[in-house]
Amino acid sequence: MAVATAPLFGQPLPDPAAPACVPGKPLRGPDYPVEMAKRGVGGEVVLDLTLDACGLVVDAVVKQGDKKLLNDAALASVKGVTLTESQRAGARDGHLSLPITFNMKAGLGYQKIDWPATHRRPRYILDDQAMAYATAAEADASIKAPPDQFWPSPYAVRSRFVQVGDPAAREFWLFVFKNGVANVAVHYRPVMVDGDPVVKLALRCSDTPEACSSTEKLLLQGLPFAKAKK
Repeated sequence: MAVATAPLFGQPLPDPAAPACVPGKPLRGPDYPVEMAKRGVGGEVVLDLTLDACGLVVDAVVKQGDKKLLNDAALASVKGVTLTESQRAGARDGHLSLPITFNMKAGLGYQKIDWPATHRRPRYILDDQAMAYATAAEADASIKAPPDQFWPSPYAVRSRFVQVGDPAAREFWLFVFKNGVANVAVHYRPVMVDGDPVVKLALRCSDTPEACSSTEKLLLQGLPFAKAKK
């Protein structure tokens, strides 16, 4: 996903009598709606931002965009955001046009993940061992790995995919983020059961019951590079 600003005119000088600026959140890429990602749908949304003298986004409306889920994700990504001077350089009369691109091709380079060769077409089952963390955010804060064990995420949503353990006992974690916080944590354990490759999957989902049920069904279909055995 790419976020860009198009320079139009110079930013007006701030009013010297204006109150001191209180910075908001930095501008980040939006969360890719899971339903759109599953269907391979992308597109561009153009927002009209209203900024105060400090660059804080005080209002945002969709100028261009024909997919409601993408529109909503784009609007959510600028809520409470303060733009830097360079990001708001194209503002005119307190307004800035901001294009946000949702690109399904980004982040799909998962071929180099150190996934065990024995589990290219495994069975996926829910793990009989409960996850040690009560929430996805708690798991995300606790699971760390050396830089060379962070792999490109296999899904085109804001997420991270991490290997833990030595190569002989690999385990993997997937974290999916919503509004900058992990709301899905998945623990993958590739094992052999009666000579067959099996991936045991434990899930923590902090979303609606319907969304969590849909996510579980998707995950049990297998990772894109290691689809579930039919």
